[in-house]
Amino acid sequence: MDWEIERHDWAPARLPESMRSHYAGVPAAIRELVHAPDRATANRLVFRIDNVVVIQGNAQPGAAQACACLVSGLVSATPAGRTVILELLFQIGGGAAGPLGKLPGLYADIRAEVVRGFPLYAEYLETGSRADRFHCIDLLWVCAVIDPTLTPRVRYLYSRVSALGEDYRRAAEAKLPPTPSTRAAPTIEAALAKRRSQRSATGR
Repeated sequence: MDWEIERHDWAPARLPESMRSHYAGVPAAIRELVHAPDRATANRLVFRIDNVVVIQGNAQPGAAQACACLVSGLVSATPAGRTVILELLFQIGGGAAGPLGKLPGLYADIRAEVVRGFPLYAEYLETGSRADRFHCIDLLWVCAVIDPTLTPRVRYLYSRVSALGEDYRRAAEAKLPPTPSTRAAPTIEAALAKRRSQRSATGR
């Protein structure tokens, strides 16, 4: 993960000085998040990333770089760090680029970095914690939206996780339809709004 972090410019000269200082703190926050010993620590760290690369739900410059590093960090993350990283990847990857994010290719770059984590999302859907599985259901759906050729694989993975419990089945069925003839899947924006509402209600 360190090499991936070092690959990026975290204080681009084109940004105002005040913004550069905030961006410069993102790499350290990602490193600490990967090694977070518990969920409370991970939740505190996520705001040092989320409040910089996503503002009021809108992706900002640096969001794609953060996604690349977060995906890389999943492999060595602690259980607490992994759960929060998965949630953050969905929030960033599922959102739309905002006013400051309307730069050439930003939206496509974010989505490209998120979809590169597909094999890891599939693995944690199978072996992760309960929270990991719900976040991976969301992320696999985002991957299928980005790259429709992944849809058959996502449908298969949904069928497997659905067999593990009724709550997983309901979550999976709320995303990609099992056959092309069924109702359309909800929009990414609707899913993000629902996720924010659930987090407010449960604190998860």
